[in-house]
Amino acid sequence: MKIVRSTQTLVNGRYEVGVPWKDGEPDFSDNYDMAYSRLQKLESSLKKKPRVAKAYNEIILDYLEQDYIKKVTKKTDGQFLRPHFPVVNEDRTSTKVRVVFNAVANH
Repeated sequence: MKIVRSTQTLVNGRYEVGVPWKDGEPDFSDNYDMAYSRLQKLESSLKKKPRVAKAYNEIILDYLEQDYIKKVTKKTDGQFLRPHFPVVNEDRTSTKVRVVFNAVANH
């Protein structure tokens, strides 16, 4: 709680806090190549599942509209990207497809 209280800031109407289980700033290194490779594999696998691809695309477009994410069009020095993938739960009556951001993917 001490880290949360001491690092909490309001930026553009949204709260940001420091990573509560690490001391200091995390070391995020450039992972563009890894993230791009994973995106290519994701796009390839979604071609085989058009229903999932459509639902996933709608979620991604909504995230873009809400400014939860932004589109990366080129590699820049030092950028850190978060790979993502769909999770499908056929048993759900509502959201059958959801986006999971891979928080442990670094390289």
